[in-house]
Amino acid sequence: HAISVDHLVEAGKVWLYQHRFIFIGDRPLRDYARQAFAESEQGLLAIIQGIIPASTRQEWERGVLQLRERSKITNLEWLGEPPRKGNRTALRNRVDRIDYLKSLGVDQFDLDVIPMERIRFYGAQLQRLRAAKFRELKEPTRILRLVCFLKFTLMTAIDTAVLMAGKQIARLWGDAYEKAKLLQVEHNRSRSDILNEVFAMVDDDNLSDAKFRTKVRKLKQAKTAPQFPNRAAAARWLLSEPGSAIRPILAEVQKLGLQWEARFPADQSMALLQELYASKANALPDDPRIQCPKGWQFIVQGDDRERALRALEGATLMELRKGLRSGAVFIDQSERFRSRDRLLISQDRWEKERNRRCTQLSLPLKAESYLDRLCESLEYKLALVERAVSSGEIWIQEGTIRLPRLKAELPPEDAERMRTAVFREIGTVQFPNLILEMDSHTGFSAALLGRPARSDQELLKIYGAMLAHGTSNDASAVALMMPQVETSHILSAMYLFEDPVRVRAANDAVSSYQRQFPISGLWGDGSLASSDSTSLDVYRDLWNARLDPRRRTPSIGTYTHLADFWSIVYDRPIVLGERQAGVAIEGAIRQKEIHIDQLAVDTHGWTHFAMGLAKLLGLDLCPRLKRLNDRKLFVPKRVTLPAGLEGLATGRISLKAIKKYWDELIRIVASVETGEITAMTALAWFGSAAATDPVYRAGVALGELVQSLYLCDYFTSEAFRRVIHRMLVHGEAVHQLQRAIYLGSFSKPRGQREEELIAMSGSLTLMTKSLPGLDHVKNTVGDANFVDRQRYHVAESREPSALSQYQSQGHFCLSG
Repeated sequence: HAISVDHLVEAGKVWLYQHRFIFIGDRPLRDYARQAFAESEQGLLAIIQGIIPASTRQEWERGVLQLRERSKITNLEWLGEPPRKGNRTALRNRVDRIDYLKSLGVDQFDLDVIPMERIRFYGAQLQRLRAAKFRELKEPTRILRLVCFLKFTLMTAIDTAVLMAGKQIARLWGDAYEKAKLLQVEHNRSRSDILNEVFAMVDDDNLSDAKFRTKVRKLKQAKTAPQFPNRAAAARWLLSEPGSAIRPILAEVQKLGLQWEARFPADQSMALLQELYASKANALPDDPRIQCPKGWQFIVQGDDRERALRALEGATLMELRKGLRSGAVFIDQSERFRSRDRLLISQDRWEKERNRRCTQLSLPLKAESYLDRLCESLEYKLALVERAVSSGEIWIQEGTIRLPRLKAELPPEDAERMRTAVFREIGTVQFPNLILEMDSHTGFSAALLGRPARSDQELLKIYGAMLAHGTSNDASAVALMMPQVETSHILSAMYLFEDPVRVRAANDAVSSYQRQFPISGLWGDGSLASSDSTSLDVYRDLWNARLDPRRRTPSIGTYTHLADFWSIVYDRPIVLGERQAGVAIEGAIRQKEIHIDQLAVDTHGWTHFAMGLAKLLGLDLCPRLKRLNDRKLFVPKRVTLPAGLEGLATGRISLKAIKKYWDELIRIVASVETGEITAMTALAWFGSAAATDPVYRAGVALGELVQSLYLCDYFTSEAFRRVIHRMLVHGEAVHQLQRAIYLGSFSKPRGQREEELIAMSGSLTLMTKSLPGLDHVKNTVGDANFVDRQRYHVAESREPSALSQYQSQGHFCLSG
């Protein structure tokens, strides 16, 4: 799975340590790694040659070098172009690329034996390569990279097309839902309003009899139109109007090679629509056996059969979107939307590894003992809640919990004195000085380059690329501030930040250095962290941008995990408006710097299934929930509920479902823990779209039980509530710092590929963590009273840089 010699060297060091061998020198270890990596490439090439015939490989090579008629660029360059806007034209362009790759037969060859990391690594190397440079590649290297590029492009094109279609479907529904407000108002007009309007027309002497009759007929038609029980029904009626964009989107989605499981409810409607399209029918046959969701039935079974056909298309498209999210619909050639059996640990492999995986996760093979411990713990904590209610510490009013408002703690007497002393010692520091200082101690530039820099120019390129990605500037703007570096040099260095492994290694180096400070040990040991997202402005036409709900501007989110010692240990770009529970869990288990026991999140980072999944992974999600007063406790039937808490509990958890699907839940957890799938994929499968899935219901039941345990702690412990709130406030403080660094928005060509978003998020995190990196803090502060309340403020500096020979002028300064 290693994608470079450097990664293989690091893996070799870990292997030597785990097997208790004496470390050998870096040079011989690197020689072994080079030999192993070369043999690995030869092995991959042999696999490809055994799967794909030589004639097919030659045909692919000729095909990608051909010029396209309209654009006059080669197919290689055309395939490497990222998506532009998120409209139907952009969706059609993605589908065109998919059709072209399928015409070459790329989808006919199974390359699952090649690790996805290697396919992504080799494929990315040809994304920006011109045809002339491709011809210069030697034969083994060229064919290996070409095959991986075509396979990787096919998978990413399918993923992008699905995401684009999902965005357009959501936009269609949102627009129809907004228009339904007016439709409801119009249809719900009272008879008196209509009579008053008729009386007004009667008194109008300028209105002729013919016009009067026409207006009355319109009022009659509006009044006799169907009455909608809710706004969603009115939105469905609008979506079935002529001229809707549903049919074009559905036509493009059907070209992606969809497959579905038996539980997919719209399988019959998909087959029926294909028959109707083949016969060029414009109306839906009057057949009572046609199945559709309940909300669409009043249109599908109505007298207007043309509208019924459009309604069936809308219902099918909505079900397809839900099916792709829940995994009931899948695409084998995709990366994100493959079937569960292909993404999870295979059933045969699971039978062999079940015992070992359960041991690694510290989980039993059967659910009984695990659930017994949870139920015993819940009985004890329910008794604590009843005791707190009896003593008046908390109270229940009309079936809802009431907690006393947290009072602000007074700061220690010497906190202000220590803060003043620290910042007097630090003084005004230029941001370039901080970058150099941090790099000299951590060597993050070496992590990005894969080796120590050989010259000042290489360092300047890395710093310039970090500034370009982490701020709103582009490469040309940064080059104007750094006269020693050309724009092309910064652009070439910016590509290094698109490697997530390199950026993660650079950020981990800074986090490791920050943990060496004695003051960080006073803040925390890393067992507690918080995670939240912040939005960064981008240009309007970016295909994966969403409107920020507060500022109403096109934005991309960056999701960060902040440890209790004030260091960002994980970051990842995200799409706004989606549930963040998956990325919260993913970051907590993928970061390698600390062992997180508790993760504070807000409501967006929480679901019942996520609570259960995190608990099985050894992580406690600690959400600050909205409408806390309305939250109820879920109690199993076997647990005795204290008499004073009867109004606080709702429903009864059935442990039978958890026991029945325990093995499948552990298989999912093991797949996430080993990296077979991401936590984002698992939580997307088991969201609200999977409400009928029995595994989802079992996971929700477990999550409800875990949430009840958490709420008992939250209700009875004021100190626990303070810790959760404090960590989330710390995260907001870091986000304020990030927004001060990242001013403006993306320049237009950037952000269209996921790698560019990873570079942006990673660079911004690296710059944020570079700010509190002075040795002055380590040498002057040793008191815990100061640590929890220090604040860093970033502002534009009007002073020239002290290192103007190497850095840009007038960046940022650190002040108290």
